[in-house]
Amino acid sequence: MSIQGLIRKIVSEEMPKVLDDVIRASAEKEMMKMFESKPNEQLTKIGFDWALVLYFHHYWPKITRKEAIDCANDCMDVPHGTEGYDWSAYAAKELAYNYVTTYGEMGT
Repeated sequence: MSIQGLIRKIVSEEMPKVLDDVIRASAEKEMMKMFESKPNEQLTKIGFDWALVLYFHHYWPKITRKEAIDCANDCMDVPHGTEGYDWSAYAAKELAYNYVTTYGEMGT
């Protein structure tokens, strides 16, 4: 295989993965900005789930995406929208922080 052929093969196989990673990282960065700028705004279920997962990554950076989702699911005692509970980004941040300080390895 020629050098050009090898380069084409590498680019065609790796480029979609790189783009996915860049787009995901950019979207997550923008979501965190929104969560931090409006910490007390009540979130939809999807928004609250994203906030939890992103805050788990913030406090416990070495966990995988799947592990962050598992932790988020593990710490939810009531269904989203249950009255009397706070469904804001601030609540997600506090929940993730408390979970990680209890069960995780803060900042590692």
